Amino acid sequence: MSRTELTKLLFSIYKEALQAEQTYHSLIDSAHPDNRLSASNLIHYLVLRRYDLRQIQDALSDWGISSLGRSESCVLWSLEKVLEALGQEVPSRPYPLSRQEGAALLVRNKQRLLGESHLGSPCSIMVTLPTEAAENPKLIEELLRAGMNVVRINCGHDNPEVWSKMIENSRKASSQLGYSCKILMDLPGPKLRIVSLDPAIKACAIRPKRDLLGKIVDPGWVWIGSEEQRTDPPIKANSFLRFPREWVEVLKEGDTIRFFDARGKGRTLKIDQQIEKGWLAHSIETAYLKEGIVFVHLPHSPEQPQRAAVLKSLSPQQPFLLVRNKDRLWICKDNGLFNHKEEVVGFLRISHPQILADIKAEEQIWFDDGKVGGKVIHSDSRGILVEITHVQPNGYKLRVDRGINLPFSDLKISALTEQDIRSLSFVVKHADAVGISFLRLPSDIDDLDQALSKESISELGIVLKIETRKGFENLPLILLKAMKYRSIGVMIARGDLAVECGYERLAEVQEEILWIAEAAHIPVIWATQVLESLAKTGIPSRAEVTDAAMAQRSECVMLNKGSYIVEAVKSLVDILKRMEAHQRKKRSMLRKLQIASLLNQPL
Repeated sequence: MSRTELTKLLFSIYKEALQAEQTYHSLIDSAHPDNRLSASNLIHYLVLRRYDLRQIQDALSDWGISSLGRSESCVLWSLEKVLEALGQEVPSRPYPLSRQEGAALLVRNKQRLLGESHLGSPCSIMVTLPTEAAENPKLIEELLRAGMNVVRINCGHDNPEVWSKMIENSRKASSQLGYSCKILMDLPGPKLRIVSLDPAIKACAIRPKRDLLGKIVDPGWVWIGSEEQRTDPPIKANSFLRFPREWVEVLKEGDTIRFFDARGKGRTLKIDQQIEKGWLAHSIETAYLKEGIVFVHLPHSPEQPQRAAVLKSLSPQQPFLLVRNKDRLWICKDNGLFNHKEEVVGFLRISHPQILADIKAEEQIWFDDGKVGGKVIHSDSRGILVEITHVQPNGYKLRVDRGINLPFSDLKISALTEQDIRSLSFVVKHADAVGISFLRLPSDIDDLDQALSKESISELGIVLKIETRKGFENLPLILLKAMKYRSIGVMIARGDLAVECGYERLAEVQEEILWIAEAAHIPVIWATQVLESLAKTGIPSRAEVTDAAMAQRSECVMLNKGSYIVEAVKSLVDILKRMEAHQRKKRSMLRKLQIASLLNQPL
């Protein structure tokens, strides 16, 4: 590329960046006064990254000129310096942010949101507190001494009483030690999870528990109810046995039920007590049950006649549902089962079942952090039918509370749930920042505005958690809308993000988030599985040490709880300090970003 061609192309990009600033002035003007220069720079950066700059970079290097590899925080200044070096005059205008000024804005915003790091760490270190921290202030003191300077409280666990004790202990310890310690309270958001399993199998076992000498320490428990009941059995029961309603209604405490199990063995159940319109019964012998077995009711009173009934159906309360390749399962909208033509291995019920109406055939679905994948092959008013397409050769055990991801579904669900909104009143009174989970659309910021409209939030920081494909794809517009708040940050929640975007794209995606956030001078929190093996077992893997070193490019690194969390914090501080000088020596290859094409979309 000739010098003239290079100059002409860069000058056209420069003018386009200036024009975009005018086009999107309403978004820039809506930002907090402290963030307006940053909003302008983000717009400039999006224009720059609409181009594949790799050839330009090579040409600039050939001419001995800056290749724009560190232009994120100061786009116009960088372009002007390059154009001046090429001999191109630029229009007279207010002096743009310099490299030093852009870097200073990022440092200011980091300190405002995350406080001062200590022990020489270049990054803030955030730690998720375990419940133990409410009763053990010594743990928080040890974490602060090790290098932690931000506490994360997961509002998906515990309760306001426990949160209050955690915060009280954190404030007290930081005051005594003279260390900065910010409090982030993380709202759980609309996390999709399996809430119950109903395997479509027709047999189960009742087994009493025995000690090492074979003595029974707890009998096998079942719950007996009518066919119409679809309530899940009590935790104590192994199975829910369904019989005709008129047979169940005359059962009484102390009655006996006899039957021959699936092997032909004579067995007995004893009725103990009525629970939730059903009867809890026990057996001191192992029995194998299947549909169609005849059960005979022997009343406690000899004056009442014996009555027989056929076991209509049973729902084993299994801790898992085993799925294999090409298995099919239903995800139901309500608590009822239904007649179906498909052979399925089981029925699942999920949190936020209203989203099932948004899911279409052929869309992907992933379970348990991507360990099991499937394809939606049918969707109707009852729910969705899923065929398993990705699973390990021997199958996988799906369990209650495991996560679900739908990366390509257009889900009509807000990032703020009713539970989140209830928690916000506590958060704004006690925390320094709030984490908003599972952001998808710029409209989620409008929902946040509405939820906070009655709260005093002048100093509350907002952490935008990017953990969905939609959230990543809409990140620039989400940031521009959120910059109305004075203090904001971005968390790269790499667990769900990897499933949503694909593991093979995770490294690329987190790089793009780092670039976009730096262009907006917004601090980034690098989260999920950082030194996880070290925190849990005391021994790190080689790969996670390298990952921790790469985290130095962010402004904050988050560790999750574990038995060796104090040791993990100490190791992280050491790794980050060693990498501080090395990590800044990088040259980015600036290919075109698809994410930058959002500027072509109407606001």
